[in-house]
This record gives sequence, C-alpha cells and structure tokens, in this order.
Amino acid sequence: MGNHCQQQQQPEEDIRIYTPGKAIEPPAQNEPQVPKPPEEPVKPQQSPIVGDKQKQESVERSAVAIQCAFRNKVARQKVNEEKQMLEEDKPKDWTQFTEEFKIPTLPDVAYRKINNSISNEYRMLSTYIKDGTIYKGQWRRGVQFGYGQMLKSDQTYLEGQWKNGVLEDGAVYFPNKDLYLGTESIGVRIYHNGVQYSGDCLDRLPHGKGVEEHPDGTIYDGEFFKGQKHGKGLIKFADKSEYNGEYVHGEIEGQGTFKWPDGTHYVGQWKKSMMNGRGKLHLPDGVEYEGEFHDDLMEGYGIMTYPDKSRYEGHFKNNKREGKGSVTTCDKVITECDWEDGKLMINPEQSHK
Repeated sequence: MGNHCQQQQQPEEDIRIYTPGKAIEPPAQNEPQVPKPPEEPVKPQQSPIVGDKQKQESVERSAVAIQCAFRNKVARQKVNEEKQMLEEDKPKDWTQFTEEFKIPTLPDVAYRKINNSISNEYRMLSTYIKDGTIYKGQWRRGVQFGYGQMLKSDQTYLEGQWKNGVLEDGAVYFPNKDLYLGTESIGVRIYHNGVQYSGDCLDRLPHGKGVEEHPDGTIYDGEFFKGQKHGKGLIKFADKSEYNGEYVHGEIEGQGTFKWPDGTHYVGQWKKSMMNGRGKLHLPDGVEYEGEFHDDLMEGYGIMTYPDKSRYEGHFKNNKREGKGSVTTCDKVITECDWEDGKLMINPEQSHK
C-alpha cells in the first residue's frame, strides 16, 4: 500500500501587500451594501474667457441704463427750465395780438441800414399789443430785447435792435414821413422835404455837431440844439453866398460874417437872421458903411466911406440919410446939413478943416 501523503488543505490567507509606513487595513467584513443616491450630472464648466465677457456686457448694460436715466432726468429738467424761462420772458402787461400786423413800407435806404439779425440770446414770441402799440419780435423777461418791429398808437414805426425796451439801433418812420436811422445819440434824419441831417442826436433830433444838407445844395456844418441850429456854424447856400457865425434856436443871431456872391460882405451883429445892431458892410463898388443896422437896413448912426476917401457921417433911416449929418470931401472939406429921406433940406454951412 503505498503511502499516500495527503496534504491538509490550509485556509487561504488574506494576503495584503504591505507598504512601509502605512498601516495594514483589516480585512473587509461582509457588510450589507447601502444603495448610493444617484449622482447629479456634472455641469460643464464655462471657459474663463466666456465668463469675463458676459460680466463685461452686464456692466456695460448697467452703465447704459444709468446714462439713459440720467439723460432723461436732464432732459426733463431742461424742459421744465425752458417752460419757466418762457413764462418769465412773456410780457406780463401785454395782450397777444391775433390780427394781421400791417407795417408801413419804408424808403429803400432804411432796409439797407436796418440790422434784422435775430439773436439766440433772446426769445422770439408772438405779436403783442398794449395801449394801441403793437410789437412783434424778441423778448427777455417781459422786456423787448433783440430784433423787433413796433407800430405805436400814433403810427410811428420802429424796427431794429432793442435793449431794455428801447430801440437801440434801427429805423424810425414818423407819421409825417420823416425817417431816422441810427442810435438815439448818433444817426441820420431824412426829412420829408428832402433835407438830410447826419451827426449827433438827442431823442433822434439833431443835437450837438452835425451836417445838414438841402436838396438845392445848401449845406450847414455846425452845432445844433434839440433839432435846431444853435451855436456856431458855417452855412453855404446854393447861390454861393455863405454865413459863418452864431445861431440861436434856428435863427442867425449874435456875431457873424455874411458873404454874397457879388462880393458884398457884412461883419457884425445879427438878430432874427437879419443884420441888427452894429456892423460893417462892404459893398462891391468900394463903398463901406460902419454903424447901426435894423432888419437888414442902415438905420441909426453910422459912417459911410466912399472909394475916393470922402465920407458921410450922421443918421440913417431905411438906408437913406436922415436928420443932421456931415459930408467930408476928399480934400477935407466938411459940410454940415440936414437930410430928409435922403434929400438935402437946407443951405449948407461950409467950414474948412
């Protein structure tokens, strides 16, 4: 019988791999398995570049929304301010004029001079009326400012640039057809009879220094006072005569010199544009009279000298010898006699000097 060595089967060992420094885990026990909850699907992660772009777009959208809101606020505020300014600019004591605003036709020279530019600083409103005066143009706080047209109740028409309710520079067309161009202090006034003045003014009348031209060629260069020649001036008439001297309220008055085309000239006193008072008259034939005048006539005491050096000394009336007087000849013979209406009345008594 052979020996059969029967090897006893050993139980299998739980062979584990030993790793130095790590504890050997005990063998797993056969524990009941607990079901695990289903895992949520993992969301794919966005690229960092895509995320930053979305954030930037979101920021931009917010900025745009803020800007729009701000602009809307500013616009509303501006509208409110505009409404407030409109109410301030409207005239408080004027009434809106709804009829046709008829203005007169001005001479062509007026349209060449009027500044009709409209300023952005002032507001153009509707046509208004007050106490019969109609105004169409620009306003500022209820007062005329900028360009405007006005027709007064007396039919005086004004057009041009206004300031503080006053026409500062423009045209004024008067009911009698006189036309004024310029400012209140300096300008041109064209009268309906063709006379034209240019120079200093007061209330659109000649006042100060200026030049007055007449249709016939007469020219006055001198001083004015409230529309009249007043002070010193030189006037040259169309017939070539001229006066250089003083004026009072439009009349030749005071001291002055008048020259006629034929060579006659007078130096002396004037009143009411005539020779009045003392003066010296030089005639073309060489005769000279020095003495008293009344209304352009030799009247009173005077001396008349002739080219041959003879002379008459005595009284005059209406340019004639009157009363007592003496005649001195060129050889110094003196004759005393009486005169009436220029005629010798008595026998002369001669005396020699």
